[in-house]
Amino acid sequence: MDRAALFDVDGTLADTNHLHGVCWWEALRQAGHDVSVHAIHRATGLPGEDLLAHLLGDGRDTGEDDVLSTAHDTLYGTFFDRLPRIEAADELLRTLDRRGWRVVLVTSAGSEELGR
Repeated sequence: MDRAALFDVDGTLADTNHLHGVCWWEALRQAGHDVSVHAIHRATGLPGEDLLAHLLGDGRDTGEDDVLSTAHDTLYGTFFDRLPRIEAADELLRTLDRRGWRVVLVTSAGSEELGR
């Protein structure tokens, strides 16, 4: 029997959830939106457009979405050299591979982020 394990890189193998939250908070703050970090953390994992709809509401100016997403991405990019991995994640992946599992990494991260 073939077995496979799927792992999301961003937030599962790399400890990025807090950084995403802080970067979304700062991007929103710079654009004049007062959104709590707690609300952002609860929405972390949603795609950018869905996250903004959740935090700012469906009646928001969606024309601002690209600016907010770009600001988040720019802020988040300053952390690429310091993205922490989840401790022992590499050993888990190697163990599964040695036991004959097909290990598949999935992500919505861009190629630059994934490369880091």
